[in-house]
Amino acid sequence: MYGRVIVIALLGCLGFFLLSCSMQSVGSSAASGMAGGELGRTVVKGECCALIAHAGGAIDGNAYTNSLEATRLSIDNGFSLIELDFSKTSDGVWFATHDWKYWAERTSYSGALPPSSGSVRELLHSFQSAPSVHGIKRSYTVMSLTDVIGLLQENAHVKVVTDTKDSDLALQLAEDLRSTPVFKQFIFQVYSPASVASASKAVPLQQIILTTYQMDDWWRWDGFGDGFAEAMRPFSGIYAVTVPLAVVVDAPKLKRIQTIGVPVLVHSRPDEINSVNLNSQLKRIGVNGIYVD
Repeated sequence: MYGRVIVIALLGCLGFFLLSCSMQSVGSSAASGMAGGELGRTVVKGECCALIAHAGGAIDGNAYTNSLEATRLSIDNGFSLIELDFSKTSDGVWFATHDWKYWAERTSYSGALPPSSGSVRELLHSFQSAPSVHGIKRSYTVMSLTDVIGLLQENAHVKVVTDTKDSDLALQLAEDLRSTPVFKQFIFQVYSPASVASASKAVPLQQIILTTYQMDDWWRWDGFGDGFAEAMRPFSGIYAVTVPLAVVVDAPKLKRIQTIGVPVLVHSRPDEINSVNLNSQLKRIGVNGIYVD
């Protein structure tokens, strides 16, 4: 009798051990699935939600660095969609930075703008984090377009969403990238339906995002109406339409955009868009992707 109790107890311990191992395995699989799946999911119509690392993603609590360090961290954390801002120097070289005035403030550069590529390279590792209550104060590395291309060659699953603040510059960037082996890993933001029509002659539709914050439609109460839908209907094969947060919480506007059959992405300030509760709300109303920091 005593021996039988011991055997039962041992079997119980073994069962508990196997169950614990099984739960750990499931937990590990879920974690890896989240890193490589949800965070890295490309935009697919009807699915939600792709996460796009805005300006390379935050690092040390600092947003908007567009830095090599932030971009590498985002890739390591499972992001396969990374938005980067691009600006061109006075001698025609592209670097990942929001704009030259902001770059000058963060590097203490005091020369003419736009700077020369030589001036940028002299300060390559001197991009200071912006003043922040929470962010750690550090310097980061500004990437040249060549650096970005190298990162994409090392990470074939990653795509870069470009932000040039100007549709003509977006097409210039596309032209400069066309002969590179990573051209298909770039998605180019343009800023009006007319620019989508122009870009579609030079770039495959699946590599174009219409970003609307420069358009009057995004803030008008009757924005994204019949004229917008008519202009965009021939281009329903584009990657996505990106709109400010204020647009998608306006249900009639969101429904009008969704009628053209294009995935909808949302951007806003870090203190708003990085909220998990907000993200869950956006999923429920049919948003396809979110720019996060």
